[in-house]
Amino acid sequence: MNSLEPYRIQQIDLNNINYTKIKNEKNKRLIYIKYEDNKSFVFQTPSLLNINTPVKITEDYYELEIPLITQEKNKQSKIINFLEELDKKIINDAKKNSKTWFDDLDNIKYKKLIKESDIYTSGVIKIKIIKTQRFETLLKLDNSKKLMLKDIPQDSWVKMLLEVYAVVINPENQTFYLFLRPVTLSFKEKENKKYNYKFLDDSDENNDDIPDSDINNIFLKQKEKDTLDNLTSSQINLPVTNLKLTNSKFSSTTSSSEKANSTTSSSTSNNLKLESHKESDEDSDDSKDIFLNKTKLSDSSTSSSEMKNRLVSDDDTSNLAKILKRNA
Repeated sequence: MNSLEPYRIQQIDLNNINYTKIKNEKNKRLIYIKYEDNKSFVFQTPSLLNINTPVKITEDYYELEIPLITQEKNKQSKIINFLEELDKKIINDAKKNSKTWFDDLDNIKYKKLIKESDIYTSGVIKIKIIKTQRFETLLKLDNSKKLMLKDIPQDSWVKMLLEVYAVVINPENQTFYLFLRPVTLSFKEKENKKYNYKFLDDSDENNDDIPDSDINNIFLKQKEKDTLDNLTSSQINLPVTNLKLTNSKFSSTTSSSEKANSTTSSSTSNNLKLESHKESDEDSDDSKDIFLNKTKLSDSSTSSSEMKNRLVSDDDTSNLAKILKRNA
């Protein structure tokens, strides 16, 4: 037996739909549909996402809800547009054939193929998997192996051959809809990308960490530096009370004996004073010597007052030696 080929969505002209006969059953009315010259109207869908399991409705069929999410992104809008256009075609034809199809039914409502979903913005379609004496939906895995209903993979892609079978009218709830009979459903499990990496040996890694011994040395050196800084600070900051260095040779707080020496020095002639003024550069060097002497003396146990007397005495001796040298 030769296989029949389904229609591709882009090949279908909805104006070629034909309504063949009307069949009244117990609780519904069927208006059968053919395509062109009484051919079965079977089309193929792109691969759609299947994440649900079939739900049993009756002994004859199960219902499977399939999101309108395609494996190939560019095909999603095509299947959605086709189903919407198919709805419009049925609604328009129902208006034209209202007397024949609905008799005296008023305010009848059409149930669209695409159902709204709180999860999927593109909507879902509900497919009835049928198993009766007259018809059975064929289930396949990878389009080859026959599949049992209980073995349908939940996380998979499904490609379907659907037949635009009939318009179904339900007088009890005053609704009508287009019944797409599923001819074949072929499932394919989604491929999970697997990685087969292994760890590199530790010897191949670059170790830029500082060794523990170096870390200890760093802290020891820092501790030694802090200790040295503390010692230096304690030596330099010895209190030197009442010591005041000015441009004059003696402090304003000089003792009485030192003042006597100062009077002797001041009894020299005006010429000597002028010469002393000329030697101001040398005097500034003496001031530097005094400051250095103060630093050196800070290491000894001498009190501040003794340091003061010694500094003045040394300075005075130096000045007398200069005067005697000039007079000679």
